[in-house]
Order: sequence, then C-alpha cells, then structure tokens
Amino acid sequence: MLRDVAIDLIKFKSKNDFLEFLEDKTYFVKVYTDGSKTKDRTSFAFFDSSMNIGSVYKCSNFFSVFSAEVLGIIYALEHIRVNYSAGDKILILSDSMSALQALKNKCISASVNYLIYKLRSCLSFLYFRNIFVEFCWVPGHSGIVGNEFVDKLAKSTKDINISDFKVPYSDLVYSIKQNMMKRWSNYLSKSRETKGKWLAEIVPVPSTKSWFDNFRFFPGRAFISIICRLRIGHGHFPAHLFRLKLSESAACTYCNSGMCDLDHIFFNCPEFNQQRLLFNALCKDTGLKSIPNSIQGILKLPQLFSIVYNFVLHTIERL
Repeated sequence: MLRDVAIDLIKFKSKNDFLEFLEDKTYFVKVYTDGSKTKDRTSFAFFDSSMNIGSVYKCSNFFSVFSAEVLGIIYALEHIRVNYSAGDKILILSDSMSALQALKNKCISASVNYLIYKLRSCLSFLYFRNIFVEFCWVPGHSGIVGNEFVDKLAKSTKDINISDFKVPYSDLVYSIKQNMMKRWSNYLSKSRETKGKWLAEIVPVPSTKSWFDNFRFFPGRAFISIICRLRIGHGHFPAHLFRLKLSESAACTYCNSGMCDLDHIFFNCPEFNQQRLLFNALCKDTGLKSIPNSIQGILKLPQLFSIVYNFVLHTIERL
C-alpha cells in the first residue's frame, strides 16, 4: 500500500519566495520535470541538477499534456531508482499543478488515468528502499534555471528517446471527440452556405451541449420551445408563414403595415410600443451598456432569454 506522499502545493507569489524555499532544501537532490505538446509532437523530459543529467522522450501525439507531465515524473523516478540509494532525499519539481494534485488524490476509480497508478507504484518501490521523495510545484516560465532548462529540453529534438507507454483511455476518448467535433464543424460550415444561416449568425461555433444546460433551473417546455424557434427563425409570424406559403401576405396583421418579421415585432411594430418600453428597461437592468438592434444580436445573449420570452407572451402570445 502506498504511504503518504509529501507534496508541497504552495503557490509562490514570486521567484524570490520559491528560491528561499529551495534554500531550506540544501540536502535534497533536485530533479525538474516537464511535459510539452504541440500540433506535431508530444514529449517530456526530466533534469537532475545534482548529477547534471537530463533526458527527453517522445510519445504518441494522442497523449495529453497532462499525461506527458505525469510521464516526465515517472521517468524521473526511474532515474532515481537506478542512481540513488537508501537515505537519499529527492525533491521532484514540476510546474504541473494538475499532475501533483492527481498524485495527491488517493481515490481509486476506473476513470483515473492509469499513469497515476504507475506513478504511485514507482513511489511505493522507492519508499520501500527508504529513498525519501518530496514533491513541489514550481512556478513555470518565471526564469527559474532548472525549470527553464527542462522546459527547453522537453522541446528539443537532440538525443530524443522513445517512450513505449500505451496511450491512456481518457486521452484516446478526448482525441476521438476532438476529431469528431472538427469533422462536424467542417460539415456544418459547408452546409450553412446554403441553409441554417439564421442560426449560424447567432451560434457560429457548434456545441455538444444544449443552450439551456447552463441554466440554474429547468426553464420549462414552453420557454424552451419559444427560444428554440426564435433561434432557428421559425414561428407563427406572417413573414415566416408567407415564406412557407401558409399565408397570403407577409404584412403585419397587428399594425397593417410593413413586413412582419421578428425584427419588426421586437423593434418596430407600433402596436407593441408599451411592451417594448418594459422590454428595453428590463434589458438595461441586466447591466448591458447597449441593447442590440436586431433579434439575432439579442439571441446571442442568454441573460436576455427570459425577457424575450415574456415579451413574446405579452405580444404575439405564441410562436
């Protein structure tokens, strides 16, 4: 069973605070680790400042930067296992807060990256040999020599080694989702050249979540129905009904003038001037400096949805 691991997660306010902390670790061997991910390559490295030894490894680009950071620590512990003995004190310095927090968390779950279990196994072996390992978060990109060196080492292409660790399940799933989202976005962008232009103006980037998922409470079927119809530009108003050949005219049936589209109803129809005054006042109460002058602009702002819904109920009643 893994013993308690000493992990220092102090967020240093400055480089000097961190250097003062290191002064109290004079008798510790300091090993820096880092992971790097670009479009074309994922790699990681460790650097032993006491032995002045460092290594860089390349892994599959399906690995996340989190997994690369964890691999950097695993390979650093393997280096410690080979080169150090009982009684030695090691300080692992990583600029990945997420990796250190995952190590600290003792939760056992199928959703946990298997590399975390491998990392804990490596630690158990070192503790069994009485090699003391402590972890510390180091401020990244702060001019700290060891961290800057290992960062450059992780990005270097000289004397690079190949890691044979298998890609974690969670990283594969994420990669597949990203690829599917990219293909979906490309398909949607092409299809929107001929249809769906109204919604594309409101929501240019597709999402896997419903627009009402972020609402604190479920808003109700009537609310969702009206906002959905507004977002796709469909509804029981003369301009749309005329376009579908369900009405003989697109003229406004409320004021008997002009084409009755959504912008006419929300901004121009004199029959709804009183409701419009309340609508504008409520919009300003949300803290907006200015109110969009088109219904598409308003529908880009979820904080106005309830006001839009009430305006519809008190004007044309339904969509």
